[in-house]
Amino acid sequence: MSSKSNNAAPANEPKRVLGRGLSALIPATSRPAEQAHTAPAPTTSAADDLSGLRFIPLVKIALNPFQPRQEFSTEQLAELTESIKQHGVLQPVVVRPKGKTTFELVAGERRFRAATQAGLKEIPAIVRDIDDKSSLAIALIENIQRQELNPVESARAFQRLLTEFHLTQTELALEVGKSQPSIANALRLLSLPESILDSLSSGAITEGHAKALLSVELDDHRIALWKAVLQSGLNVRETERRAAATKTIPRGITFAVEPARPTEIDLETDRLEQQLSLTLGTKVKIRFSGREKGRIELEFYALDHLEDLLQKLNVPK
Repeated sequence: MSSKSNNAAPANEPKRVLGRGLSALIPATSRPAEQAHTAPAPTTSAADDLSGLRFIPLVKIALNPFQPRQEFSTEQLAELTESIKQHGVLQPVVVRPKGKTTFELVAGERRFRAATQAGLKEIPAIVRDIDDKSSLAIALIENIQRQELNPVESARAFQRLLTEFHLTQTELALEVGKSQPSIANALRLLSLPESILDSLSSGAITEGHAKALLSVELDDHRIALWKAVLQSGLNVRETERRAAATKTIPRGITFAVEPARPTEIDLETDRLEQQLSLTLGTKVKIRFSGREKGRIELEFYALDHLEDLLQKLNVPK
């Protein structure tokens, strides 16, 4: 780290704890792993036993308010739910006491959600007496290290770590195993308007699009180009080209949204829409919300028409 690390720090200073990684924040339990299947549920209060692994009723666990991850993949969550139904929860969550008989989740929200969907009544958990800042650090670093955050969530996680732990960007880069320029570039995304950040979070635009929009100096030009990306399906290279062109447009002049030139992907999409329309006997629209994901829209004009479509799609009644 920087020269600041040479200064003596109080024992409870979060930066020193953070620098030692998650193992310092969640000490390894001294109880054998095989006891995960026989650990008793809490009998008196949440703070009575902080020594190891146990089963805790799901209804007694509240979600972590410091969780940086706002979007959970429905498909991945469904896959984990099926796995838990077959094999149980193989990795315990981490909780901390909140009140006499309740707990707060520190790490493992996806496992918690999947266990709930799987119909489990309790979940294996490691109980740790952790303060707010350590809970924040664990929630952020766990998601960053597993690369489970979208670009906006990552940037906001980096910002919170910098603010809460008073780190420099260089120190933060060492903590999370990334380069300092990548931290700086991620943080620059937060200067974009919320509407653009929402599109980036949802996957409607990519991080490459967002970086191209950052190079546009004027807000009205930036918003116009962002709308062009959404409306015309511009790729990153075309967005960069148009972003560079905005530098020659005088202030106050409206930025024209040019229609995108047809691409091979556009032509293939049109072909598939026509083929599906002929097969199903209705209007079909394929809409992309990212590079490799989207949705298919089918129109129906009456309930009888809907039933006919369901029959063609082999959907059981």
